[in-house]
Amino acid sequence: MRLRHLVPPTGFYRLFVAAALAIGAFNTSSSYACGDTLSIAKTGSMADTDARSSNHYDVLRNGKKIGEHTISFHRQGDALQVTAETHMRVRILFITVFRYHYKSEENWCGNELMAVHTRVDDGGDIQQTQAVRTEDGFRITRMADDQSNEQPADAEDDYIRGTFPSTNHWNMAAIEADHLFNTITGRLNRVEVSLMDTPQPAFNRYAVRGELNINTFYDADGHWRGMAFDHTDGSRIEFRCTACTNTPIGPA
Repeated sequence: MRLRHLVPPTGFYRLFVAAALAIGAFNTSSSYACGDTLSIAKTGSMADTDARSSNHYDVLRNGKKIGEHTISFHRQGDALQVTAETHMRVRILFITVFRYHYKSEENWCGNELMAVHTRVDDGGDIQQTQAVRTEDGFRITRMADDQSNEQPADAEDDYIRGTFPSTNHWNMAAIEADHLFNTITGRLNRVEVSLMDTPQPAFNRYAVRGELNINTFYDADGHWRGMAFDHTDGSRIEFRCTACTNTPIGPA
């Protein structure tokens, strides 16, 4: 069983799921405006951060929990590292029939996105994407690796100009965007976002349509409260907040 079959109807959004990114597969030598702080953040070794926090979500399929999603924030001065990670597993008669693991790391300098590194393990099928800011825009690298080769196969590079929020959703700027960077495919996806109903006391629901088809939720303070969508197999997928009001909002 492959979790890629649990995608929204557009067929590209494979849920949030991940394993640790093999950074060495990419060119990570780019310099950042935040200097050594972001260079350290890229390697995942920010040992002495000014502030750390995390948000937690359950992942459900038809109301049954199949995994957990965590978004962790490490801030040091103007540098912010955001790590979104999901672990999912489905068992039948006490036998694990699939595992899915996603990990995506974003590095920010103030309000500037500097890099996004993502690795997905879909039951042993590995896919990696990377976006790194350069003078010409973001250099995008996409790689597929079946783990049977020493070097990743099917590498593809190109550039995207401009700025964009990602499909990691933690940043409420996503509801103002007409394009989102798809961390799974490494491509920009066109979307239209609208408020689904009148503002609610707990959070507001937004319909994201276009090349992504989900309902996403944010509270009045800008914290992401989760999302829901109908899968093509008829199941209902939800990312449901269990403790999610720790997003660093505003300047450092």
